[in-house]
Amino acid sequence: LPSSIVDEFNIGSIEGNFITGFRVNEVSYKKDNTIIFSAQEIYIDPDLSQIIFGTVALSEVIIKNSYYNHDYSILGNQQFNIKKKNFFSINYEITSLNFENVLIVFMDNMYDLNGELTFRYNNEYQIELSNIVAQSINFPSNITFTEGVINLHENEVIVSDLIANSEWFSGSINVKYNLDNIDQISGKLIIDNFKYEAEGQPSINVYDLSAE
Repeated sequence: LPSSIVDEFNIGSIEGNFITGFRVNEVSYKKDNTIIFSAQEIYIDPDLSQIIFGTVALSEVIIKNSYYNHDYSILGNQQFNIKKKNFFSINYEITSLNFENVLIVFMDNMYDLNGELTFRYNNEYQIELSNIVAQSINFPSNITFTEGVINLHENEVIVSDLIANSEWFSGSINVKYNLDNIDQISGKLIIDNFKYEAEGQPSINVYDLSAE
């Protein structure tokens, strides 16, 4: 199974069945002896009612104690190309994808994510967020993305109605950008409330700001 998905992908064990669901233990993906992705446990509950009609559907997926190094995966175009294996050549859907203590390295910063989203593929990727809580040493406190939709079609990413709330920030964003040319970006940012305080520096407070 690992070799059919991508090289250097390892699975410790798989337990369960189509009735109670499957638990995949000790999952990891490495490149040049560097861990790009790992998870202590992934629980998968197949949706048989949709699978019989030709859609790979999962009612629930829970990823526990996971790690993903996004910075390394894009260095020298190192990210594994699953399309190359025709793994995503059919429609699929994850009704409820839950994160429990997922660490992501992005632009030399570490983020801890917990929450839920919906994941679909039907000619394009679509992600619907639902109460994703992000924690980082760069944030004064946790920030919650209460809702939002992300669509990826070929080389274009569209973020729609992404709403964020915290003690120091509340607002929303709509953005569209081209993966091949980051200069081709447009969107709208609404800040209802933003507070920034740093020791020895003047505080910054922003209210009711709209920018396009």
